[in-house]
Amino acid sequence: MTFKQIEKTRSLLSKIDSANGLREMQELASEVSAFYGDEFTTRLKITTWNTTDTYSQVYEKTDKISIRSFLEALLAQDINAFAVIDILNLIEEGMQAKSNEELREKYVSKVFYSYSDKITFDKMTEAIATAPQEVLNFSMYQVSEEMIDGIITKLKAYATFLSAPKQSAENNAPSVQNKQEINFQPQINIETKNETNITIEAVFDNARQQIEDAGLSDAQTQELFDKLLELEEIAKSKESEGKRWGKAKEVMKWLVEQGIAAASILIPVLSESIK
Repeated sequence: MTFKQIEKTRSLLSKIDSANGLREMQELASEVSAFYGDEFTTRLKITTWNTTDTYSQVYEKTDKISIRSFLEALLAQDINAFAVIDILNLIEEGMQAKSNEELREKYVSKVFYSYSDKITFDKMTEAIATAPQEVLNFSMYQVSEEMIDGIITKLKAYATFLSAPKQSAENNAPSVQNKQEINFQPQINIETKNETNITIEAVFDNARQQIEDAGLSDAQTQELFDKLLELEEIAKSKESEGKRWGKAKEVMKWLVEQGIAAASILIPVLSESIK
């Protein structure tokens, strides 16, 4: 399953228990059918007993079980689907924690200790996650909303990687099912039995996917793709780091004006482009 499919399936599962009555169940069934199309062949009671007089609570309960079974069966076919859902839950927790400084501090520690063996975090994040509470109380470190956004971006990148199509072992391609670490740096190292390296291209590929999934207008989407292309050219340049940083500053200025949606996608890429 793709990241988008897992994310949507998680959302649909969360709606099942709260759906009540004919109209809400019709909306839920239509949403599942619209997203999964021909894959959703489950026969529901609501397709026959579709009036307030005929659609009983027993039928509603039966339909909820049928929809849940269909969605959970899809997830069960993907070895990484539930791991991705755990990350999505953590991302949602981070979004809720952003407005509270104390919760932000706890969130940084929780993510770091949960995923530091798979994602390489920057030194500041590591310092905050591992600092004694009394150090944080003295405000030696500040956990900003922007830091939480950066962590969420890395979690999304890792979840996207987990849900990416895996190469078949039948084609003599190394499998990434046994991955131990993903390091979101210019070289993203995945340690498997055959030790495979994924280059910075993976960072740009991930950013392209995020842009496509962001739900922005056509104009905004094209602007992001144009800026991503600029960063890719900077990353491939043979110029000194100073010259590349000078060019990257122009992209940085543009990002500041665009807001969180654009910045959360391109800032991690920008930092990789000048290393």
